[in-house]
Amino acid sequence: MAACGQEGSDAPAGARSAADVVVRVDADGEGARPPVMRTVRCRPMDLGPGCRAIRGAPPATWSPVPADRICTQVYGGPERARVTGMVGGRRVDAELSRTDGCEIERWQQLAPLLDPLARGG
Repeated sequence: MAACGQEGSDAPAGARSAADVVVRVDADGEGARPPVMRTVRCRPMDLGPGCRAIRGAPPATWSPVPADRICTQVYGGPERARVTGMVGGRRVDAELSRTDGCEIERWQQLAPLLDPLARGG
């Protein structure tokens, strides 16, 4: 995740963070593989794909899918993720999955951040 920021970043105290999140990805859902966790800190000028995804994600990405939204019943896989922390000065706590079309859409918004962890990295 060094391209997105660094765990325990030693940035100067005056460097504002555009995002400071903890990402937890469970690649096999309820399976035996343990989840992977990373702390990601993105400064305003970080150009890594994960940081770009965090900054570019529409606000709806961080909120649960409304119960009355119609979603395609397409299963994208068992992956589950949780992203908590601060993004652009706003607190986020998003649980993501790939259980239907709406959830897959949310996952895709953050795929450059989530997919490397889902692959075990």
